[in-house]
Amino acid sequence: AVVSTQSTGDNEWSIAFMINGIRHLIFYDVKVNILQDALTQTRSFAKRPVVILNRQISIPGLNTAPGENAPAPAVSSAGIPTPTSRSPGSSLPSNSSSWSSTNSSVLGGANDGYVLEDKLECLFIQGFRQLHHLDPALLRHPEQAWEVKLEREGAQDAGGPFRESITQFCADIFSKELRLFIPCPNAKDEVGFNQDKYIPNPSATSPTALSYFEFIGKLMGVAIRTRNVLDFSLPSIIWKPLTKLRLDRTDLEAIDKQCCTYLDAIAGVNNKTDENENNYELNHETFGHLIFETFTTHSSDGRVVELKPKGSTIAVTWENRHEYIQLVEQYRLNEFSLQTNAMLRGLSTIIPISYLSIFTWQELELRVCGRPGVDLKLLKKHTRYCGVNASDRHIVYFWKVLESFTPEELTLFLRFVWGRSKLPSPSEFSAQFQIQSFTKEDSRFQEQTRGDEINRLRNDDPSRNRDELLPSSSLSSSISSSYPPPQSPQSRTRSRTQRSNSQNDQSQDHYLPEAHTCFFSLALPRYSTPEIMRQKLLYAI
Repeated sequence: AVVSTQSTGDNEWSIAFMINGIRHLIFYDVKVNILQDALTQTRSFAKRPVVILNRQISIPGLNTAPGENAPAPAVSSAGIPTPTSRSPGSSLPSNSSSWSSTNSSVLGGANDGYVLEDKLECLFIQGFRQLHHLDPALLRHPEQAWEVKLEREGAQDAGGPFRESITQFCADIFSKELRLFIPCPNAKDEVGFNQDKYIPNPSATSPTALSYFEFIGKLMGVAIRTRNVLDFSLPSIIWKPLTKLRLDRTDLEAIDKQCCTYLDAIAGVNNKTDENENNYELNHETFGHLIFETFTTHSSDGRVVELKPKGSTIAVTWENRHEYIQLVEQYRLNEFSLQTNAMLRGLSTIIPISYLSIFTWQELELRVCGRPGVDLKLLKKHTRYCGVNASDRHIVYFWKVLESFTPEELTLFLRFVWGRSKLPSPSEFSAQFQIQSFTKEDSRFQEQTRGDEINRLRNDDPSRNRDELLPSSSLSSSISSSYPPPQSPQSRTRSRTQRSNSQNDQSQDHYLPEAHTCFFSLALPRYSTPEIMRQKLLYAI
């Protein structure tokens, strides 16, 4: 039996607290099996919800610098300006995401200026409006929680558009436009660890903003159930509350090293000489000449916060410095409690939350986010060859080219072939990456014909810009998904037996690789050189 930590995990005498203390001693596979049994018992057998997403809305020149001439904005049928944006919270381009907003925001209360819900049209908000208010039990499906229909696109969702929607939701969540998450102070100061991590915006306290965080918690639960990991980069100060673990000073230092260093200095821990051999030791006599603080601190988003009533008028002295340090640590460690509690509420509607009490925060992060980067050894281990052999020359080229890719290019490649930005953990790797033989007769993508396709789409809809129509993981996913599944290996092999490899190598250099995100498969032409292989792959992704 698993003991719930919802109400007794903070009491040192409780069994739940004892389990919390030994959770790191329990084998991970044992925990996964226990959780999986609970997920199976609580899964949904109802029809999947259908989510209709529109990623075609755009305003060219939204990010034009001040003083530059921007093109006139496109206007939707509802008369709302519809800009295209890049997600600054992600290294991936998000040209498939759409934004429609004014200069207002949706974070805090009426005086804080975060009230933008009715005008915001990124994919995350579109998904939130259609999914958040449903019965959460409808989202407890294994493998795929909802079905995606893309407006004005011919994709049929056999898994690919669903995974792509998850990936795009993540990009929108960490965007500067939505401002739900901000870089942690270590990232701004370029010191310490976790400079790539994001933290909730502590100003995001309005009912609308907290509803977004609750929906984010539901997405975490969906990720655990469907094994479609999220591209989240969050520090321990967020993961620990989700597993009912206590926060301590190491969690604060993990996001704001300079704050902890300064508190140590005030406490007298760092009494050292500087580079000029000047001694600045703090003591009763020198404290008032070196420290000019009041009982206030800066929040992670730069606001000045009083630590006690009229704290801005109370000076920090040698005698009360430890009280000041304690209040700063207390505030900073609980700075995101409203947001993490909302995420926990959402997570608990999808996952039996008591079962998370046996996981460490690192294991929960692994379940939700997978392993960072793209592990090529893991991908190669879970690769199946259909109509080709691992020893074929172009397959050898393929793996060497992937090894030369940057982390960003590897992420784009994974989105191209699977619609997701991270690989699952080894124990959760249920699908096999399929590399299939390629035949010209079945190909729909050639460099010349791809340009013709772009021109045809632009003629059908002149408002669509070229960046939106260029081949990308999102566009390729939707186009590929609208065609029948790839042929069987036997039929492809028969069609190729009449050609020699040398003739094929030359005749296929002008074709692009084709991905089927629903089936995690890649039809790879027999390129004649590694350079051509690299060029075509980068163009396709």
